[in-house]
Amino acid sequence: MPDPSKPYLVEVDASDYATGGILSQRGEDEQWHPVAYISKAFTAPERNYNIYDRRLT
Repeated sequence: MPDPSKPYLVEVDASDYATGGILSQRGEDEQWHPVAYISKAFTAPERNYNIYDRRLT
């Protein structure tokens, strides 16, 4: 279970066709553990966005 008092780490990346992200939290073992994942395929118009905008989509 996530602990709201501990810091979170958000990582995102995008390709030409999709974007994805991971929300992680540092555990008692000092390692980062995934809390949630998300991914989304781009629509045809979104594929034309520059890389910075694709990461925000």
